[in-house]
Amino acid sequence: PHDSGDLLKTYPTLALALALSPSASASPPPPDPDSDPSACTDPSGVCVEGASYEPDTRLDDAARRKEAKRARKRKDVPLSITVTEGRASVFVDGVWIGPAPVQELAIKPGKHDIEVRDGEKVLATGLLKISTRSKDPVRVVVKGNPPPPPPPGSALE
Repeated sequence: PHDSGDLLKTYPTLALALALSPSASASPPPPDPDSDPSACTDPSGVCVEGASYEPDTRLDDAARRKEAKRARKRKDVPLSITVTEGRASVFVDGVWIGPAPVQELAIKPGKHDIEVRDGEKVLATGLLKISTRSKDPVRVVVKGNPPPPPPPGSALE
């Protein structure tokens, strides 16, 4: 049996290749908000990948119609919206899409109103801007409300 030190002395090219490999010298990739909810550090509680986001901004009806007309001939990109905790309903351009998570919703590049609600409570509202040249999926992660604790004395406590 050889230990790794012996192998590297015997095969100096291997040692050089390992030292120069991107995985050995590159910094770790940024945290993925989907796999680690605490990775989203944006003060708005919304992390977006593949587009830009302006919190608390909305299109008026005329601007929304104009944007839809402009986007008609553009190719769809997939949009996914997830909520880290709790439940939520997702609205895009004022239309209820469904409960979160929303996966692979076909959407045209351009500007879109996004609203995520838990009942009457608005978790996130803002303007999502997807580049007209974008072909990549757009992912939105919203920090939700954790479910309330069970009442004292309940079986779930």
